[in-house]
Amino acid sequence: MVFALESLDCSQNLKEIFRILFYESYEAKISAYEILSEQEFEFSEEDLHEINQMWEDINLHPEKCPNYEYEEVPKMIQNAVEGYMSYLAEKIKSTNR
Repeated sequence: MVFALESLDCSQNLKEIFRILFYESYEAKISAYEILSEQEFEFSEEDLHEINQMWEDINLHPEKCPNYEYEEVPKMIQNAVEGYMSYLAEKIKSTNR
């Protein structure tokens, strides 16, 4: 099912795609990562904070994330999270100027 999402417009579903990346099977994670890498999304600062909170929770409780024990899984997730969190950091930086 996630593979089919790659051909659809997921621009309104950033948090849902991250939930797949965090909580679903290895194959679903790969598809979610591809979607996050290739599509553009509309999101709020609150969405990014929620995504970051989910990631922090997984780092504290890796058993919540299937296949976390595979070296590439946390690296892939960290890469995706950092990509979106850098947007938030830049926005905060420009607001404080």
